[in-house]
Amino acid sequence: LVKRDPVKGAALLRSAADRGDPKAQNALGQLVLKGDGVPRDAAGAARLFGRAAKAGLPAAQVNLGILYIQGVGVSADQRRGAALIRQAATSGFRGAQFNLGVLLESGIGTAKDPVAARKWYSLAAEKGSAGAQFNLALLLLDPAAGKTDPVGSLKWLLLAAKGKTPGLRQKSETAALELARRLSKSQVAQAGEAAMEWAR
Repeated sequence: LVKRDPVKGAALLRSAADRGDPKAQNALGQLVLKGDGVPRDAAGAARLFGRAAKAGLPAAQVNLGILYIQGVGVSADQRRGAALIRQAATSGFRGAQFNLGVLLESGIGTAKDPVAARKWYSLAAEKGSAGAQFNLALLLLDPAAGKTDPVGSLKWLLLAAKGKTPGLRQKSETAALELARRLSKSQVAQAGEAAMEWAR
């Protein structure tokens, strides 16, 4: 095991970032944003994310997009932030697909569109995003997002309850129990089978 040394790690990343490595630029941007091993500099982080985003790195497009939405290190521009996240989502990046779903569901930087949010959550959920699985489960019960599917909702809640984030696990378990009480035994069994089939 190597002893953690944020200063040395940041220096190594900076060397690679200066050579034009987009992944290093993105990783260094995250350190600079937090002030981990380097002085905290939100504008500097935005510049690093910008270089990596321009090179086509989806993770950097999301990171820069979030900064534009929050107005951190750059002038707030929610439309530009949403466009960057959509670009990354379209390339198939799971985290961007989840974030785009959030933006579409809440109408941040884009028109509010629960039907489109459900589509993007579904793509991220299928790739294993517990957050997307939970949000998709809720939208599957919302008529504004399309045809309701309580069995599908329970399936995704059961899967989200197995995620790594304790708070989300707890929320998913609670929601799954509440929904299961409203469904028939055969519906609950169907959802459980679908969850097991997906997890295989």
